[in-house]
Amino acid sequence: MGQKGLSVESLVFLLIVAVLMAGTYLRNGVWKDEVVLWKQTLKNSPHKVRPYNNLAMAYHRKGMLDKAIEYYLKALSVGRLPQVHANLGAVYIEKGLIDKAIEEEKKAIALNPYYAPAHSNLGIAYSLKGMHESAIESFRRALAINPRPLTRHNLARALRRAGRYEDAIRELKSLLEVSDVAEVRNDMGLTLLEMGRLDEALREFERAKKLNPYYVPPYLNAGLVYMAKGMLERALAEYQKAQKIRPDYPLLQKHLEILYQKMGKTDERGSK
Repeated sequence: MGQKGLSVESLVFLLIVAVLMAGTYLRNGVWKDEVVLWKQTLKNSPHKVRPYNNLAMAYHRKGMLDKAIEYYLKALSVGRLPQVHANLGAVYIEKGLIDKAIEEEKKAIALNPYYAPAHSNLGIAYSLKGMHESAIESFRRALAINPRPLTRHNLARALRRAGRYEDAIRELKSLLEVSDVAEVRNDMGLTLLEMGRLDEALREFERAKKLNPYYVPPYLNAGLVYMAKGMLERALAEYQKAQKIRPDYPLLQKHLEILYQKMGKTDERGSK
């Protein structure tokens, strides 16, 4: 029997933002701020798509999503390129505007059916809507065009969320043959956890922690395994380790709330 009821995992996927840069500006080492660079470039080339796109990307990397949207839209007013539609869709995903993201990624694909980042980002958008089979199809199309490990990792996550555990494990094993990293080990553990294979899941989380002791998710997920086993003090120890690494981690408090409820506590001091 699976352990889905215990999961408080966030829906994390890896977005692809396309690069359309005139690289000579960045290679010369003079420009330290991308925003300043591309604003200056726009003054010299106000009728070209690339400076608008690259300025939008600079804002995107700074987390200034509304400014990124503004300049992606300006880029599209100058000329429609699949990269710009895909990038705009990626920002919409980050803002939670999933339907608008799907629309933009589909526009990118209509312009270039072989543009892999748009298929990959479309898969992410579908996953966020719970349309897992559509997500899987999009990730597979992206992989057929460009077999990037990042896309394969997203495919494995979508397969797990669709309940296709053996397929997810197959993709994760393929990734591990290339590179043994904490993020993949953690996802392997989550897949095994949802299959109810608790001891195997715990071994994967321990491997993830050894590969990257500062990566928080395997500590939280190991806590889920210990809770499923009724070993609540061990679960608490995992969460305390996570607190020392990153006390502001978004899901940590939710994990602790679940644990304290099971322990009959309302907070870490043990009071009710």
